[in-house]
Amino acid sequence: MKKISDLLYRVSVWAVALLVGMMTAVTLLDVFARNVLGFSFPWAGELARFLLIWVTFLGASAAYKRLEMPGFDLLSEKISEKFSYIVFKLTQIAVILFSGLIIFAGFSQSFSRTVSLQVSPGLEIPMTYPYLAIPIGMSLLLIHAISFLFDSKNGREERTL
Repeated sequence: MKKISDLLYRVSVWAVALLVGMMTAVTLLDVFARNVLGFSFPWAGELARFLLIWVTFLGASAAYKRLEMPGFDLLSEKISEKFSYIVFKLTQIAVILFSGLIIFAGFSQSFSRTVSLQVSPGLEIPMTYPYLAIPIGMSLLLIHAISFLFDSKNGREERTL
């Protein structure tokens, strides 16, 4: 499971870098067009927003994999190694349960009739695509949490990715 988690982490980091680059390029293009050419692309702001949503959820899973989410160090650095192990495993179980709930709700909402019939005004794409960022990002996070639960002692050695 650790190998799958590591591979998905690397892919998500590359995807985040690509999406941030695209978001930057689209935003700069729109700023240039608005200020120099005197017109604006109607789809640019919307695309930048959708890319930001994807970056947020893919980036959150990558940050979780590196244990860089706020609060992990707050308690674990102040308690014994044995108790830290227990807290880490209980945290992974809680994250797995929460992620599973969000994944189920996210896919249900993404493919619901109301969302699948909506079309974005600027890009004219189904709103299912932006909505899918939530369950896909949480699915990656779930895989990382399962990997931590079964493959890791207490998470401290995982910080060296």
